[in-house]
Amino acid sequence: MKKKNLLFAIILLMMTACENKQRTSDVVEIHPDKFMETEMKLTDIAEELEYIQLDNTRLMRSWQIKMTDKYIFVAARDELLQFDRKGTFIKTIGSKGQGPGEFSSCTNIALDAEGERIFVRNGSQALTYSFDGKFLEKMELPLEGMVDIAYAKGNLYGISMVSFTQEQLPHLWMKTDSRSGEVLQEKANTGIEFDTDEMTLRCNYTCASTNGTILYYNHLNDTIFRLGNAQDETAYLFGQGDFRLTPKNMQHAEYHLELKDIWDSDRYLFVDYRMEKKRQLCIHDKQTGTFSNDTDGEITNDMDGILPFKFHSTHFVGKDCYMMQIVSAEDMQEALLASDDPKLEAWGEKMQFDDNDILILAKLKK
Repeated sequence: MKKKNLLFAIILLMMTACENKQRTSDVVEIHPDKFMETEMKLTDIAEELEYIQLDNTRLMRSWQIKMTDKYIFVAARDELLQFDRKGTFIKTIGSKGQGPGEFSSCTNIALDAEGERIFVRNGSQALTYSFDGKFLEKMELPLEGMVDIAYAKGNLYGISMVSFTQEQLPHLWMKTDSRSGEVLQEKANTGIEFDTDEMTLRCNYTCASTNGTILYYNHLNDTIFRLGNAQDETAYLFGQGDFRLTPKNMQHAEYHLELKDIWDSDRYLFVDYRMEKKRQLCIHDKQTGTFSNDTDGEITNDMDGILPFKFHSTHFVGKDCYMMQIVSAEDMQEALLASDDPKLEAWGEKMQFDDNDILILAKLKK
């Protein structure tokens, strides 16, 4: 009987090892050797283009933008502004100050679209408001050096600073229940060491991802994590090679792959990076397995030809995924007035160079 139990345990262990090996092999590896130089066209990845001009009821600079099927929320440093999906201003939410429901600044927000809640990072706190503007609660997030918050599947993630210094913070992120404030997980910061404090650049970010999850990455780790499911997962991996940015070659970062942003949808992975002193963009099509790279860091707009498409962020609305580009009114007006289309030219003539930004949404193919 003991021999049978031992044999069963060995077989189970072997099956688990094979399963883990298969999972690792299924993870997409990012490596410049796979990138193919090509002109990327908007019609190759998108099916629809939409322009939203934010009205001028509140003139502002947008620090961060989130959207749902009904609303657009703009973190404008001193204000949190709510617009409808056509760009019409609705109201301000919260205000700058030190009283209940007030924030010192508003540059970092997170959305719970299903629960119609919006979170504003206020130092080491998260202030929660309803979509109709009511202040709901203040939550303490005991994470040292927190610089970002993100929401995924009922939980709020606090993201701490990872910087190029000798003095490192103890945790990469902290997961809390977005209603009770209970700390559910703290991810230890290990294995990053520097010999100097000369460089103090921030090098970690999060972004929205598929199925209500978020991606987390920092420049000095080969793993891009997917957060939000029951267990943290490896979403993507950087391959091995001299292109990698490491503590030892930070003084010559321009000759190595310096990740600026990374986004994904069900079908595509977008890698926005600098290498060899140039801002570049790579798009991985998960269906075909190809990595298309543009050394100009932009996508040719063959839909209407007004402006080349340059990424700012991705947004998930229901089952749809949108790429967003933010264009100043001055740049937009210049492009419209240069158009041969009378309608576009007329739009440009109505625009003022100091109007609020224009949002360009490209709906991705599934």
